[in-house]
Amino acid sequence: MQGERVTPTTTPGNGAAVNQRWLARLSLVLMLAAAAVLVGFAGLRSLALVGIGVLGVCVALAGGYWFLANRGVLRWGARGVVMLTPNPKTEL
Repeated sequence: MQGERVTPTTTPGNGAAVNQRWLARLSLVLMLAAAAVLVGFAGLRSLALVGIGVLGVCVALAGGYWFLANRGVLRWGARGVVMLTPNPKTEL
């Protein structure tokens, strides 16, 4: 009993944990498939544009989190990061 490790999937009657694990894996696979479709339609020439767009979204999300999570000067610096992050134009 000492070397045996008890996890939520080894306890009897806990099929929900196994189900949730597989659903989480499925969501990751679907996320990667969505990214592949995006890159496929964008083409290899537009791959840099897609990468810059993703980077801009990540910077804006990180700045928004810092704005909500901190106080003082860092909070307002994070607000500046969010405000200065380039937003994509909707015009074609």
